[in-house]
Amino acid sequence: MGLALERADLIYIALPIAVTLDIFREIASHTPASALVTDACSTKQRIMEEAAQHFQGTTGSAIFLGGHPMAGKELSGIAAADEELFRGHTYALIAEGDAIATPTASEPRIAAFVKILEKIGAQPLWIGAQQHDYAVGLASHLPQLAVVALAAFLYDRLDENGLPITLAGPGLRDTLRLAGSPYSTWRDIVLTNRELLSASLDLFARRLDDLRERLASRELEGDFESANELYKLLRSL
Repeated sequence: MGLALERADLIYIALPIAVTLDIFREIASHTPASALVTDACSTKQRIMEEAAQHFQGTTGSAIFLGGHPMAGKELSGIAAADEELFRGHTYALIAEGDAIATPTASEPRIAAFVKILEKIGAQPLWIGAQQHDYAVGLASHLPQLAVVALAAFLYDRLDENGLPITLAGPGLRDTLRLAGSPYSTWRDIVLTNRELLSASLDLFARRLDDLRERLASRELEGDFESANELYKLLRSL
């Protein structure tokens, strides 16, 4: 690894969270002082804490920039590669405190990386690590677990004729797209954001209880209206 890193200007870590945490020390020991190191891990608090132990971020030394492209797929491997993967999608970049307001003002290496992101069509968004993990916990990780629960629920109820899946339409296929994601991808994400996910699952379960209680009343219309508004918002982003 040392030979590959010692002359690098940009080091991009695209590995599972646990592997990234384990490899930080080795990467830091071979990283030239002029380099920018960044990652693509799906949770950021633990990553930023560990990175701070190995990259000081001072003038004349290598710096670390936490990142998370919000453009994943349920597929993996070279066969699923997509040159347009990042286009039009948010790319979270981690900064804290006052640095969020002017993150590239005093660091040309970060400014150069942001330009690369913009050239491939990504939309950089500066955010704190804790705020990031809260947001993706609700908007990305919770939906994944909800889909896993629904898919497992249906799988357990398949009969010898394949019902109810043989009567599934495109709605179920769209809903269960994330069910194709492997556990190996999600294990570290869940482990490093488990407190938020546990609380979110509790709140989501209560919302399901509320839906059940409103099945026979017109109050259910309000839930559909809220869902419709969120759908419109997502379509506008």
